[in-house]
Amino acid sequence: MAESIEEIKRMVDELTEELRQYRIERGLPHEPPEDFVDEALSIILVERLFPFYPIAVKYAKLVAGGTYHSIDMSIFEKYESLAKLLAQSKADGVRSYVTGVGIILNEMRSINKSIDTGRTDDINLSSKLSLIEVAMLGFQMGKHDLYSDYQSDNPVAHRERLRQEVEMLKADPERLQAAEEAAWTHYESIKHLI
Repeated sequence: MAESIEEIKRMVDELTEELRQYRIERGLPHEPPEDFVDEALSIILVERLFPFYPIAVKYAKLVAGGTYHSIDMSIFEKYESLAKLLAQSKADGVRSYVTGVGIILNEMRSINKSIDTGRTDDINLSSKLSLIEVAMLGFQMGKHDLYSDYQSDNPVAHRERLRQEVEMLKADPERLQAAEEAAWTHYESIKHLI
């Protein structure tokens, strides 16, 4: 059944209100902090997540084949940490990529828990594959759209300006390090509000 635009808007409003109430019940501000990681810095940092993609692909193939392995999650801490920071990115494409990383890490944890508790028979393979497929779409969309701004009046000019900003930041290691440190400092100061 196709919903009308008005019905979809009403559902979005209802879900938004439910989320506000959920946050308030947990002692959080009704709105999460605004995204703060600069677009150019986000693109440079998300490139550090690119080595995770082949790992995710291999993991997806194992799961698709019905093969489950316990994974040492500590080896992915750097990716998870970076993904948490980049979840606060102002860059649309970066958030898509980071969502893919988050989904794969959550599925790894979930399957690890099933293995640890001896409940691999309870794993819903279809559900796992659906989530992994969403993650893979996030990776693809994110990598393809890193320089996109879906709300820009002039996306071509925005993309070119952003490419120049990324190159300038990469060319100045001290400025890059300062920007990264500032982002981490701000994240640490607000992460309890997210």
